[in-house]
Amino acid sequence: MMREQISDISWTEHDLPQKSRTKHVHGIHPYFGKFVPQLVEYFLHSDLKDAMLVCDPFAGSGTTIVESNVMGKDSIGWM
Repeated sequence: MMREQISDISWTEHDLPQKSRTKHVHGIHPYFGKFVPQLVEYFLHSDLKDAMLVCDPFAGSGTTIVESNVMGKDSIGWM
């Protein structure tokens, strides 16, 4: 079975500028290994929609933990 396409996210600066792309997560601290919160949102809405607890063993800047909590999911992470 093929994974559904991410069609509602544009990765161009024009369509999804840095301020929108990073939302509230990337202003927490200057961690260089960050990824866009929209990627986490995609997986939380698709593959993890029924998850009761989201575990992130490589918490990094906390994007997964923050986005999980924004969606009302409990989460845990460690570095």
